[in-house]
Amino acid sequence: MPAASSSPYASVMVHVGSGRHAEDRVCLASAIAERFAAWLIGVSAEEIIMPAYPETPGFMEERLIKDEQRRIAEDLAGAEAMFRCTATTGRLEWRGAVANPADYVLRQARMADLVLLERPAEEDDEGWHLAALPADVIMGLGRPMLVAPPGVSSLRAERILVVW
Repeated sequence: MPAASSSPYASVMVHVGSGRHAEDRVCLASAIAERFAAWLIGVSAEEIIMPAYPETPGFMEERLIKDEQRRIAEDLAGAEAMFRCTATTGRLEWRGAVANPADYVLRQARMADLVLLERPAEEDDEGWHLAALPADVIMGLGRPMLVAPPGVSSLRAERILVVW
């Protein structure tokens, strides 16, 4: 990524999940990045969640672990593909990992001037495993965060209240 520009935002980071409003969030972040001639950084993460077997503590079948790793790789590849197809700016960067989504957003946010997350929709059970909830991120972020309601793909920011 190049050095910071004179724009207030040299980089905008968006968390990319797999819920039904994920494309809207990427469109919104892309529009903000274009407005400020900033880099758009897409991030996504998912952690391995395995069932516990109380009768055999510490044991997980290798096949289950490999299946879970394969599923996560497919989820992350799908999130990256959607990000790259939906983003309208040419200055893109992608970062994905097997990790806790909120922790990963916090680590990656060090490279961003603005972080965009989505408030989860009540009816959206899809993509919960890729979710980075604003409540899990806000206190450790230490930089501006925009929380968009579900389904918002554009922003008409005539009046904004910033609280720090």
